[in-house]
Parts: sequence; structure tokens; C-alpha cells
Amino acid sequence: MTAQIPDQLIHRGQNLDLCAAPLEDYLKRLPKARRPKFLPRSTANWRGYVATWEIIEQQLFLTGIEDAIFEVDGKAHEATLKTVFPRGRFPVPATWVTGELRCPEGRLRNYVHAGFGSEYERDRIFFIEKGTVVEEWLIHNPPAPLHYLISPDGSRTY
Repeated sequence: MTAQIPDQLIHRGQNLDLCAAPLEDYLKRLPKARRPKFLPRSTANWRGYVATWEIIEQQLFLTGIEDAIFEVDGKAHEATLKTVFPRGRFPVPATWVTGELRCPEGRLRNYVHAGFGSEYERDRIFFIEKGTVVEEWLIHNPPAPLHYLISPDGSRTY
């Protein structure tokens, strides 16, 4: 699988890449008749959309859906937040989200050509319980180990 385009998370005025797909859990709960069938535009976005999220006063909200096309009766239509939440209030409180959300930061350390597996200098992790941020961690990922070959004269080769 190709590395995926991340959702976006706005936190303290900063726009972060969100390497998770919390909207998928909500969509899976919908009856098939009400579930929008998003059409992937490329192999880099199998979800078929890019969602925008925001943390406001420790609560997670879904604030937008972009780059989304869905199919109804064989015809393609532009999707919006109202497509998924026709009777909802906006922004949408993400009360269905429980678990860990990962936002990578810094330089790319190791590219992984699958999902959200690439490694970065840091990861900001949000632990969410029913849409509420209960903890926020910043994890510094150590660089890869350096290996030196030491010659008999004591010189080193990387």
C-alpha cells in the first residue's frame, strides 16, 4: 500500500498532519444505506477524503472534509461535512473517537511506503476518550544507531 495523505489537526493554532483516520470508525457504524461511498482519487488516499479536525478546550471536533467525491446511483458528487452529518451541528463533536492519535513532527527519518508508517524526529500523541483529550505526549524518536568499523590503528569508518 502507498503511504497515505494524512488528515489535518489544528491544535493551539498549529496545523499538524494527523496519521490516523478517526472518521473511519464513525463511517463503519453507519448502516450501509446511509454510509457515503467515497471514491479514492489516488493510491495515496484510499479513504477518498481528507478530514480536518480541531482540538478546542480539550475536545476533538471534526471541522471539515475536503478533496472528497462520493458515489450515489453511479454518479459522482462533491462531498462535504453535511454529506456525512446531514442533521449535525458544526463543528461536529467527535465523541465516537477513543484511542491514540499520532501527529508526526520534524524531519522524515525513515520513509515507509505503506499507510502512516513513516518515522519522523518526533511524534505528538493525543490520547482521546470519547472525544476528550485526556493526555498529550511529545515523543522524541532517537536517531538510528551509528555503526563504526574501528581499524587496528584506531581510525574509524562510518
